[in-house]
Amino acid sequence: IRSANLADMFLPAVITVVIGILIVLIGSAIFRKLPGVKPADGYATAGLFGAVSASTLAAAMVMMDAEALPFEAWVPALYPFMDIPALVLAIVLANVHNEKSKNGKSHKVDTWAIVKESLQGSALSALILGLALGLFARPESVLHSFYEPLFRGLLSILMLVLGMEAWSRIRELKEVAHWFAIYAFIGPILHGLIAFGLGYLAHLWTGFS
Repeated sequence: IRSANLADMFLPAVITVVIGILIVLIGSAIFRKLPGVKPADGYATAGLFGAVSASTLAAAMVMMDAEALPFEAWVPALYPFMDIPALVLAIVLANVHNEKSKNGKSHKVDTWAIVKESLQGSALSALILGLALGLFARPESVLHSFYEPLFRGLLSILMLVLGMEAWSRIRELKEVAHWFAIYAFIGPILHGLIAFGLGYLAHLWTGFS
């Protein structure tokens, strides 16, 4: 980010925020209409889909590097712009729903307090701190001497562990609503099309890769 043209970043960053919010709103609306899905589970699932997967993003970048496909060096910095709004929105929607379920539909919910509490969580704080470090620190020497050589190996281990975890719990699908499995198949295609469409607009308007 520090060496990037912020004007070039602005529209892709705004679009990234919009994508995260859209995914949560679409997912929440769909899960609310599906039988056998608890509202809290629906909001949580929509939030997880809206929050970009760091390991998937990293794997995609490795693949693009291997295929010599050029992209802006600041693209990974778009991660928090999608992640933070999506997670905060999902948390707010779930809390508002819970509060109104307990105290009645007319009960006024302090939305800002929920947002503030969400942003103070360790995961979101780490994302914001990461952006600040990139802007104001000089991490290049540590990046090239420590993180870059280990990156692909650690990514492979992470993906292997996640795969083993998913396989070990696959039987749980029988015990929960099968709608989650269906959405897990269809959702990413829908989300990808949204991202491609808006990303293509950024390409036409700003030359985004």
